[in-house]
Amino acid sequence: QLRPKVETHALTISAQQGHNLNLSLFERLIVEGLAHETLQLQHRMRPEIASIARHMTYPELRNHPTVETRDALRGLAANVVFVNHTHQEEEVNQDDEVSCMSLSKVNKYEAQMTVQIVQFLLLQGYRPDQIV
Repeated sequence: QLRPKVETHALTISAQQGHNLNLSLFERLIVEGLAHETLQLQHRMRPEIASIARHMTYPELRNHPTVETRDALRGLAANVVFVNHTHQEEEVNQDDEVSCMSLSKVNKYEAQMTVQIVQFLLLQGYRPDQIV
């Protein structure tokens, strides 16, 4: 579960003032001693993506054999690609009362790049239902 976004630093965990408003509900339950299970065997992620999760959060995470035999992605140099750019996010259009309360951002450059990546994958022979 993702942590809530808190705009005031004094109310966050890192401020160490006891408010911890950006602690997720799941984390709160764990801190209070609720019994829980941690994912140990994953069946969905490519091994390259699972290794990131393993490094950051799940050190005991193992891959099911079915994900180890997946073909490399067609048309790409690697199965995981990070893209850096310098195009800034923009505020959401605040034409009405509801959107004025939004803290959401948009990045039209990233949206256009995503469309181009999907079009490229379609040209590589992937069906739309194979692109997630």
